[in-house]
Amino acid sequence: MRFLKNKKILILSPQAWGEMRISKHHYALELIKNENEVCFVNPPMPDLLKHEFRINEGVGILSYPKPFFHRLKFHWYGLYWLMMSRYFDKVLRSIDFAPEVVLSFDLGGDFSLRHFKKCLKIFFPVDEPRSVISLNASGSADIIFSVSREILNCYDQNKAPKIFINHGVKKMFLADLSALDSELPESDRLRIGYSGNLLRPDIDCAVLFQIVRENADVTFEFWGSYRSAKGNLGKGNGKSDEEELADFLTMQDNVILHGPVRPEELAKGLKAMDAFLICYDIQKDQSSGTNYHKVLEYLGTGKVIVSNNISTYSKSNLFRMCASRLDNSELPALFRDTITDLKLWNSPSKKVERIRFASDHTYSHQLAKIDDEISNRLFS
Repeated sequence: MRFLKNKKILILSPQAWGEMRISKHHYALELIKNENEVCFVNPPMPDLLKHEFRINEGVGILSYPKPFFHRLKFHWYGLYWLMMSRYFDKVLRSIDFAPEVVLSFDLGGDFSLRHFKKCLKIFFPVDEPRSVISLNASGSADIIFSVSREILNCYDQNKAPKIFINHGVKKMFLADLSALDSELPESDRLRIGYSGNLLRPDIDCAVLFQIVRENADVTFEFWGSYRSAKGNLGKGNGKSDEEELADFLTMQDNVILHGPVRPEELAKGLKAMDAFLICYDIQKDQSSGTNYHKVLEYLGTGKVIVSNNISTYSKSNLFRMCASRLDNSELPALFRDTITDLKLWNSPSKKVERIRFASDHTYSHQLAKIDDEISNRLFS
């Protein structure tokens, strides 16, 4: 590391610190390894009476009460950001933390980067901006990173350098290259993996139903929430598509629903699969079919993926995807063709290529790429 070392780094996250970890948390832990002092800021907490600061795995975790003026964000965000700046300055002074770097994943606009002075400001949106607040949250960023070029294009009004950095992956999801030759022979009954929240409204339920029905000779294993009580999501009257999906899957003899599990268990389960399925309706998809975090976890096993169109990988030969960005009508036939000739698509050379690609995207590698971009573009 040339720049992101021995720094005081403030991370602004819309997801709180907890046992379940996503990119924001993994980057915080990687920054600690490089002798940085990291303060990870949780989203505002409505039940707190005063701010709290604790250390977890070397990372400082800052929680603060939702300010009384928080609703202003949705009506007069300029005034809200001004008041928030003064409010949060006091919080940072109370813990004696003056950031040298601000790394913001704050697409919800709880903070304005314009109000952080005398520090490098990095903006890192991982979802498409859906509002003016999301677009303005980039503020006075010195540099912008994102996991898709489509997201970066949304910030054309910002003159800061804009760089594509793919999702990261934990090392636990990577298969051992040296053990590929000693893998057990594939069983007569193929196992197809799918991980992710089954309560998402952008799953292409009709196509997923068709694939499961037409492949009774295959076992489909699902990891992730599939009931609203487990997913902590409220539902209205009448069944949603997501609830109908859960009902359908629970009645199929060739489906196993594991529910939400810890990352270690998920990594072990994915490595036991023969292939993977991704099935989103990109017309409804929250990321518009541009990129998914799960892709790297699947590639890390070396096994083939059959998927709806994903623009980030459109020129890649790493897996099989629909050509169309309008619908998934070709996905059932593509899936059947793939599993019929699985030895070809899971050949040793293809497995090695996938694992090596994923291995180049561990969080330590991704942080090193970010550091190089900052050093070369801003300080060369």
